[in-house]
This record gives sequence, C-alpha cells and structure tokens, in this order.
Amino acid sequence: MPTEPTNDEIEELLRQAKKKGLSSNLSFDNLPAPNLASSDDDTEVTEAPLEVVSFDDLPAPSTSDATRPIPVDSVPPTTPIKPSKKASKPRRTISRLTKVVATPAGADQQTDFWFMLPLFIIFRGLTLLLLRPGGFIRDWSDFDTYFGIAALSDYNLYPFLNFWLEWPPILPWLAVGSYKLALFLPPWTDDPRLWFILILGTIFLLFEVGNFGLLYRLSQRLELSPHLTNRVLWLYLGLFPPLYAMLGFFDCIAVFCILLALELLLSERYLGSAVAVGVGIGVKLIPVLIVPVALRYFWSRHHPPSNSNRVKLRESALPPASRPLQEEGELASLPLGGIEGGLYLLTVGLTLFIIYAPFIMYGPQWVMASVRSIMNRGAWETVWAVMDGYYGFGVVLGDRLNPAETIFTTHTSILPWWLISLLFAGWYILVATSRADYTKARPLVAFTGFTIMVLFLYSKGYSPQFLIYILPFILLLFPNGRGLTYALVLTGLNILEQPIYFVLLPEATWLLTGVVTARFLIWLLLAGEFLLIIWPDIQQTPSFAPIYRRLPLALGTVSAVGLLIVMPLSLQAYHSQRLTDSPLMPVIRFMQAQAEQTPNQQRLLVSDQATYRQLYPHLYNQLDLRLAGGDSMYQQAPPVPDLLGDVESVWLLPTGDQQQAVSSAVANDGAAIGRYEFANIGTLTHYNLTGQFNPNQAVKARFIGGIELVAHDIKIGDDMAEVTLFWRTSSPVSGDYKAFTQILSANGQLISGHDGAPANGQAPTNSWSTNSIYIDQHQIILPPHKSLTGARVIAGLYNNVGERLIVTAPNGASYTDRAVPLN
Repeated sequence: MPTEPTNDEIEELLRQAKKKGLSSNLSFDNLPAPNLASSDDDTEVTEAPLEVVSFDDLPAPSTSDATRPIPVDSVPPTTPIKPSKKASKPRRTISRLTKVVATPAGADQQTDFWFMLPLFIIFRGLTLLLLRPGGFIRDWSDFDTYFGIAALSDYNLYPFLNFWLEWPPILPWLAVGSYKLALFLPPWTDDPRLWFILILGTIFLLFEVGNFGLLYRLSQRLELSPHLTNRVLWLYLGLFPPLYAMLGFFDCIAVFCILLALELLLSERYLGSAVAVGVGIGVKLIPVLIVPVALRYFWSRHHPPSNSNRVKLRESALPPASRPLQEEGELASLPLGGIEGGLYLLTVGLTLFIIYAPFIMYGPQWVMASVRSIMNRGAWETVWAVMDGYYGFGVVLGDRLNPAETIFTTHTSILPWWLISLLFAGWYILVATSRADYTKARPLVAFTGFTIMVLFLYSKGYSPQFLIYILPFILLLFPNGRGLTYALVLTGLNILEQPIYFVLLPEATWLLTGVVTARFLIWLLLAGEFLLIIWPDIQQTPSFAPIYRRLPLALGTVSAVGLLIVMPLSLQAYHSQRLTDSPLMPVIRFMQAQAEQTPNQQRLLVSDQATYRQLYPHLYNQLDLRLAGGDSMYQQAPPVPDLLGDVESVWLLPTGDQQQAVSSAVANDGAAIGRYEFANIGTLTHYNLTGQFNPNQAVKARFIGGIELVAHDIKIGDDMAEVTLFWRTSSPVSGDYKAFTQILSANGQLISGHDGAPANGQAPTNSWSTNSIYIDQHQIILPPHKSLTGARVIAGLYNNVGERLIVTAPNGASYTDRAVPLN
C-alpha cells in the first residue's frame, strides 16, 4: 500500500509551488463533513475520492523521509482520522489525503493580463471617440447633465458652493475641471460637447482600466488558475454593460472604489481600504456597502466559526502568520476585531470629512439640500416603482438654485417602507451574524456580492448602468457558463428596458413590469448563489446538488423562451406606437376603414418615397400600395398610366416633388368620386376610372347642417369594442354636437354604448373646417359573458338637449331612430 502523506508534506508542496510561482488550487470545501459515528480505528471513510489539492506542473518532491512522494491516483479514498475520545486536545495530522491531482507538464501557467490590457485600453478609448451610448436610436447618457452643470461655472456658479446636486461632490467637480480644460480648445461646430466628453470620458476610461486591473488582482486573491483568470478578464473585456456605462455614466468610478477597497482589505491594508471607501462615498453612496463587509471580516478574523476538523484543515494551509492564535488546541478569541472595526469606521469618517469640509464651511445649505434630495427620491425602474404605479425613469425634481427645495420626487409612494426596510435589514443581519469563515477570500467576495444584491433588491431605484456593480462579482465567483448565463440574461433585461422600452415603446408598461419582475427574481437567485459560496455544504447535499447543477440551463432556457414571447409582442407594440405617432395616422386609419368595407383590394398611389415608406408597414396587407412618379427620373419605373390600366378605381395621395405630375396623369384617366382633406398632410382623392359610378358612394350618411359620416371602423375585443368614425362637413357647423355609439342586441335592446364630443373633446363640431376629415374614436366597454350574436352597432349625433340630428342615407332615405347602422 502506498505511503500516506501528512500535513507537513502538503505544506511542503505548497511552499515549493509558491517558490516556483506556480498555482496551487485548494478545494477544502470538497472534504466531507466529519462522521461522528464511532469505529474501532477512529477513522472516517468516504465513499469516493474527492479533489482537494491540485498543483500546476509541480515536480514530485524529494523521496526523503521529510518529503515522501504522493501518488496521484492510487491514494486510498479515506478521510482525516477523527480525534480520539481520550485525547486531551484535537489531533492536527491527516493520515490520508483524499486525492492530489497534478496538472500535466507543459501546461500554460501564465495569464494573459498584459496581453489583454492594451487591447482593453485601445478598444474602449476608440469607442469613446467614435461611438455614442444611444447609437442610431438616441444619444442617451448623462454627459448632457454633466455638461450643463459644469457650464454654470461660466457664471461663477459651482457645485455645493452655489447650487445643490443629487450626487456627492467629487463627480460634479471632475466635470467642472473637464469643462475648464475643454475651454482651451475651439468647440466642434457640430457638437460643442466634443472636447468636454473626451476629457471627462478619458477620466472614466482611467478608472475603467483600474477596474480591469483590480479584477486581475482579485482573481489572484481567489487563487484562480491562469486559465480561469484569463476567462474573467476576457469576459469583462467582451461584455457590453461596462462599455455602455463608461460611455455615458460615472458609475465606473464607484465600482473602482468598491473593488479597490475589497482588494486592500484582503491584503490587510486596512487604512487604504477605508480611504477608498470614503472616496467612493464621495462619488456615490453605494461604496458604503464595503463598511459592513469589512466589519464582518474583522470579526471573523478574531472569532473563528468553529473548532471542527474542517476548520483545522483549512488553517493548516495558511501561512503561519495568518493562522488564528491557538492555545492548548483551542481557537482563541481576541477583542482586536472591535478595535480594527472602530479604526476602519474612523478612517472612513475622516476621509468623508476631508471631502465635504470645504463645502460645509462655505455652503452648508447646499450640502443639506443634496442630502434631502438623496433621502427623498421616489422609486423608479423597480418592482417598488411598478407597485406605486410609476413607469418612468429616475428623475429628480426641484430648483437646484434653491437651498430650501423640498420637492424632489415625481410621485408619492403608497408602500409601507418601514416594514420593507425592517424585513430586508432583518434578512441581512441574520446572514451577517451567521457562522461563516470570512477570513478566506472567496467567502468574503461572495458576502460582498450578497451585500450588493440585498441593496438592489431593497433599493427604490435602478438604472441600467447599475449592472456593472454586480458583474465583477459574477465573473470572479462564476468564471464559467454559470456566470456568463447570469451576465447575458441581465444584459438582455437591460436592453429591453433601455432603449427598447424607454425609447421605442414608452407606452408598453407591461414590458417594464415584466423586465423589473424578472430582474428581481434573478437578483434573488444571485443572492442565493452567493450564500451557497458562503455556506458550501448546502450545494453538496444529494438532494440539492442536481438542482444546483442544472440551474444555469434552466435559467437560460426560460430566458430564451421569454425572449421568443416578448419579441413579437414588442414588435406589435412598436407597430402600434409608430402608428399613433405617425403624422400620416389619419390617412392610414381612414384607408384601413375603406379597405375593410370594400370586398375587392383597392389601390393607393403615392407620389413621394418618404410617404410610401411611412404608409407601407401599416397598409401593405390591406391595400395595393404603389409608388408613382418615378418615370421622370428612373426610366425603368412604370409610368402612371400603367398603374391605372387594371383597376376600376384608385386612391391618390399626392405629396412631394412629383405630386403635380402624378395628379394630372390620374385626373386625365378618371373622375374624382370624393376628396378628403387631411390637415398638414394634403388631399386624398378617390378616382373612378370606368366612367360608371354612383356619386353617393363617397359617404355613409348625411346629417343636417352639412355633416357627413364618410367611413367607419369597428374592432371587437374580449372586453371592449373600439368604434372609429370619420367625419367631414361641407359647410361651417354652428352647433356643438355629441356623437353616440351603441351596441344593440338582435331584438334592439341596448347592450352597451359610449357618448362624447368628437375626438374625446379635442375636435368639437363647431371648430371643424370644411372638407377636412376628423377621426373620432369611441371605446365601448362590453359586459362580461354577454353574447354578441346577432348584435349590431349604430352611431349618430345629438344636440345639447339630447335630441338626435336628422340623418339620411346617401340615396336620401331616412335612417330609423336617426341612427346610422354600421356594418
């Protein structure tokens, strides 16, 4: 049987690896929990070998008695010997090592950090110069705000000396400094912000480079292999959110302060860590989250979690200077944790005092106004905002030049925030005070990520750039498909939120509701992931391990299915939104109504290409839409007569440079049935090309006073019917009439209806211009579970005393009950 290694041998291998600069990957969490059941030889036996230590390309140690060789695959699968019941103190030797794995010789042991760093800098630097955050859609960033704030310095108005802001002072003064430097360069004619954005953006770039370097340093702290370290760096280089945030927001500075404070904390440079936290709070409040992390770290250093064999095994891998003090085999507790924590808090406070002292001295009222604005902001882009009924982005109201301003939020919350705060505080305190070993880098980094997740879950507000606060922790702790899945899903939710919702679909509140709900659930999952790193025994339980392994696949599958559902709904919403916003909407709705009332497909000619492009997405499947007038410029384009030869009638909307030529060509071949004026658009004319037509077919009904109902459109939904009426008058109207729409049962009983002034009161009849078309929409609420079989829709007008206006059909016959039946 092979000779069994001792702890001293393991430590010797670790020292050799360190001297040679090789990586040694310790996975003590893979050791099984001690089995307290007694046995004759007081040993604990596992069922299968587990990987505990792996050495990268480390040669076998000497065969001397002090360092006997450790076989790779032939080590028996046994666990550490359980301490004897008769022993006065626990044993620290390990009789057998579960498994030692060596990386094949020749494997690459170098990271690509210095290879990637110039690529990272050049890529982001050129992006800063050549791109903008909004792309083709919109220039969407906070640089406009920074520019406006800094430009006030031209009037000797400076942040926190002459006005307040919703941010701490460091960023506003960086903007002022960048603006002053930009003044030395002549402004670019097309965009006066050019030099200001490049200078301030370069400052952001420097901090972003710092974030890249800190990810490398923290990867070393986590003892990631060179392969995994490269993966962390490549993922951060390639993911979109950090680049997006750098191009328009200052959050990369706050992220730098968080990562720097954490790195300095792990390297036991506590003063520097506290200063980094204080500076970070001077940029944004989020870096204050490192304070509870540091306090918990100090406590864990001097109050180890347990005396278990697992803890002793972990201690044996530490350098002697880093091991907790021991006395007679028991782990000692020291009061130094409170002293270190107090000094840490004092240093953070002194740093903040140095930052704020000039402003408190010269403008305390502005500092207080800033604090009030931060504390009194409303919810935005979170589940709390949706529950409050707010679907906008983060906005701070108030006059920044008024130090007594008190109105900062767009809406008042109806939620019990005292209860919400109590629940989240209780959850965090419960986790923070639970037993865990935060002297190790991995649990401490996970606890930092968990702290950020609790803040995000609790916070009233969220903006898409906030994703970069949690991405470093996802990449560091999950540099694999698991982390990539979380990163990509959260990135996709960001894109759906901005720009899809806020720019393209601002009326689709269902989309924002779905995004913030999905993100809230993923944050809960991430919080759980971080807790599983803090308490690794949970994920190794037989019942939970399969679920944990399959979670990324399940999350990715659900996200893909959700995207397949959301995309067509979003395209439909985009289509409807563009119709609502289109200046040609009246013509589109009118032609849709004409198409639905005519069995044969009608042809619509337009003489302008821009008009053709606006009409085509909405009418291509209902009308035969043709672009006319190109024959004078393009010889291959069909002439107007060729577009009229195979139809009996044609609609013409002449616009653009070719409108006169096209109108003349159509008028030569046909007679106008009806002309319809659309304000700010032009005249839509219906031509008959056969010479045989009924002039009365141009209208549906005529009311006294010259009012005509020329078309209508009916859409029936599950709980609502939308009836659209198209009115026109041939002479000025003196009366202010109301329109009624009703749904009647087969026996003439009223089912439901809607009355109101045309266009919801926006187009009263006494304001109508002659021959212009007015669109009047009525939404009729349908009673639940009511059958509409045999039902019919009627419409009409009545005066201010409720008397219906006399109405006749195009042939002069009167309609029953002075109501027009609509097909």
